[in-house]
Amino acid sequence: VYAAQESVEVPETVVLDCDGVLWEANSLIEGSAEACASLRASQRRLLFLTNNSFKSRKAYVQKMRGLGIECEEEEIIGAAFSAAQWL
Repeated sequence: VYAAQESVEVPETVVLDCDGVLWEANSLIEGSAEACASLRASQRRLLFLTNNSFKSRKAYVQKMRGLGIECEEEEIIGAAFSAAQWL
């Protein structure tokens, strides 16, 4: 087991879904803010995905910060933003 653990690369970037993983409706899922903070402390880059096309990236930053999850607008990848980038 130890040899296998040594051969596993630790990802530089962690991609997290938002609704149902970090929060449910407007309630933070227990441990999610601490997990994000721990990943940041270990120098991981975080990206937050959502298929919700009703909120802007700025709105997601406000929601996440209000729930205790630190993030920046460029870390949010939403359906509407992705579609606009693709077009």
